[in-house]
Amino acid sequence: MASVTSRPLITCLMAALGFVANSVAAQDIVRCKDTRGAITYQPSPCPDRTEESRPRIATSYPEPNTAESQRIFEREAAVDKRLEARRDREMQEQQMREARAEREAERLRLEQIAAQQQQYAIGYPLWRGYGPARPVQHLPRHSAQGYLR
Repeated sequence: MASVTSRPLITCLMAALGFVANSVAAQDIVRCKDTRGAITYQPSPCPDRTEESRPRIATSYPEPNTAESQRIFEREAAVDKRLEARRDREMQEQQMREARAEREAERLRLEQIAAQQQQYAIGYPLWRGYGPARPVQHLPRHSAQGYLR
């Protein structure tokens, strides 16, 4: 039964401690400037031979502009999308360049192999001294009645 009665007491003490912490945080800040020009900010009054002032520090702020922040987020998302598309394009171009280089290397390798192989030339016998021999086809001659047999 002792724990039941101590629980409200602990709750009250915690609430009082929270109020005290808030009042300490809400104290005025004092700006102190000494004779050499050094500036310090402190919660207590300034010591002797210093210039004292109390700057205005905002304790409440306006509501955030959600429409503007949403517009900015959308614009950044569009920029990210464009950058990602550009990166994909550049990656695809790089892959195409690498594939072209591989094809060129393969072509050069095949040319080198062909250059190392023995070469042959085809020669034809001359026909009546005018060039290579040609096969002769005997075709029927034409007549007025048609083909002769």
